[in-house]
Amino acid sequence: MKKLLVFILCLALISLACLDTGTAGVMSVFPGTATIEVTGTRTNGAVKIELVIETESPARSCAVVEAETAAHLRGEADPTSRILTHLLNGEVVQVIDKTDGEWWKVKRGGVIGFARSLYLRESECEAGDE
Repeated sequence: MKKLLVFILCLALISLACLDTGTAGVMSVFPGTATIEVTGTRTNGAVKIELVIETESPARSCAVVEAETAAHLRGEADPTSRILTHLLNGEVVQVIDKTDGEWWKVKRGGVIGFARSLYLRESECEAGDE
């Protein structure tokens, strides 16, 4: 994340250097993570840069595995993709992304992969759930 912030700041400085006068700005939004705004003004050869970083904590989302015995956690959202591990019936996983209705990106014990939403039921996260 720090490297990305430095990269955005550098882009803003380069854009300011190209201006004779006026204000340049770069704004980037990372869903659920941070809003970064870089603005600057170049007047009489002097450059003033302001960097504002606003962060917000993403709401944690969890799901319970509902499968006869287990569901596959795959490397890609594809039924032929490599199986990373198995998710056991009743196990709680952290939901990272569910924009694809059929496959949800989930995390279990440090392993991130894709599971079919058919085998997942949204639930409240409890203390200690990943």
